[in-house]
Amino acid sequence: MTPSRLRRRRAQGDDGFILATFGLFLTAMMIIAAFAIDVGGWYARAAQLQRTADAAALAGVVWMPDFATASSVAQATATKNGFTHGANNITVTVSTVVGNSHELMVTVKDGNAPRYFSQFVINNQTITKSAIAEYVLPLPLGSPKNTFGSGDIQTGSNSENFWAAVNGYCAGRESGDKLLGGLESTFISGAYTCSGVAPSPAYKPEGYYYTIDVLPGTSGTLNVYLFDPAFDGGRGDASLQNGATVTTKFTLYEPGPYTLQVPSGGNVMRTFTYTSGSTTFQNQWENFWSGSAKVGQYFLEVQTTQNEANSWGSNGFAIQAIMGNGSPGNGTAGSGSNVCTTLSGQTGYSATCPQVHGVEDISIFANLGGVSGSTATFYLADVDPVYAGKTMTVTLFDTGEGAQSIQVLDPNGNPYSFTWTTPCQPSTPNIASPSTGCSGSASTTLSVSGTGMQPWGNLSSQSLYNDRSMDLKIVLPSNYTAAYGTNTWWKIRYTVGSSATDRTTWSAKITGNPVHLVS
Repeated sequence: MTPSRLRRRRAQGDDGFILATFGLFLTAMMIIAAFAIDVGGWYARAAQLQRTADAAALAGVVWMPDFATASSVAQATATKNGFTHGANNITVTVSTVVGNSHELMVTVKDGNAPRYFSQFVINNQTITKSAIAEYVLPLPLGSPKNTFGSGDIQTGSNSENFWAAVNGYCAGRESGDKLLGGLESTFISGAYTCSGVAPSPAYKPEGYYYTIDVLPGTSGTLNVYLFDPAFDGGRGDASLQNGATVTTKFTLYEPGPYTLQVPSGGNVMRTFTYTSGSTTFQNQWENFWSGSAKVGQYFLEVQTTQNEANSWGSNGFAIQAIMGNGSPGNGTAGSGSNVCTTLSGQTGYSATCPQVHGVEDISIFANLGGVSGSTATFYLADVDPVYAGKTMTVTLFDTGEGAQSIQVLDPNGNPYSFTWTTPCQPSTPNIASPSTGCSGSASTTLSVSGTGMQPWGNLSSQSLYNDRSMDLKIVLPSNYTAAYGTNTWWKIRYTVGSSATDRTTWSAKITGNPVHLVS
């Protein structure tokens, strides 16, 4: 064989080898490309599952700790997103989270994710995604008992030292009611007026909500009593000037489909508007509603009439819930009775005591009592151990009039450290920042005595924090249960100054988005 023929034969052999090798590589590349298409599809499917789990957890968690309703809402939300439990190999599992009744877990599983080319080598592909959502519930405010705002009616350890209170629309925000004081600055030329005054941006015509918690295991008749519900010159009432009128409306809702702790469609058990000046129940209790108890939260809404003329006053009242045939006494100072509490070890303890407390904000007329330098203590908020390590924000509005200083007491009764801030320059009319500054470093005592620069014109008071909100930031201990055991109620302590009363609005909440994903 000549050298030239040998070279041609080798070349022909190389062509066959290259062609075969290319074929093998092409097949492998096609398989890889096919799997890449399936993998991309699985990623897209996983994203759908995750979005569905997120949405279902967020929708359901607002009903916690009512797990049955939370689970039903979460399942319905998953269906709306195209994933129905038990259909097309889809599994939607809703479960509680151990140790936190305010969290909800939703797991969505596709047991047979779409397969195109991989179906020839894989029997099925399962994709699972989960989400945990948390609902930071409004903190119960003001009372661990079956009374709220009972002023001087109760004695000893049952004394609450304040009246529940709501202001008339014309009273002006500086008189202490942040939500129902409808106007900004109403004290003009030495008198109160409703004319030509800017509206308050904080005004909420729906007013304040209180809940009456009927606990599991409770049965029998529930009686809801109101003390002196009309503005009639009773012990908890106050007028800014003669001729004041404050029309007050109370509405009781039975436990029902409430969202974010606000009534939204629950049956109205009773609603009644008390005419200003009516003395039918002056300094007396009225049995506002009586009926078979239903486990859950009854909501009591308290409002005053919007745009009511001459409404320069504050209507003080009290609430008490009693199971059975008992009564709260005759209403005279110190005559209170049938007080119970859910605080173990205290007089009147009952595991089924109906609790009465404020929701989100409480508007009160505080009786400081005593002489200058003495102290008065008030229940503030019930903080669950699940919030250990988080930050609680306590907002005190128009606080301190008549006091020297304020402290926050932890569940063991000890002053607790906080930092504070107040708005430096209110947006309208942007007149003055407080003379003491706009913030304070960690301390256990807030001085509120004396006078200072006022945030607006036409204000009657010159108190240091008149018509201002003070935000106290409190970092809760990470070892909450170890530190406090079963004690969960925080308190406010006033050291009394020159006078014996303070009309103010308080709130307390856990800082952060109320409804959010934690994982």
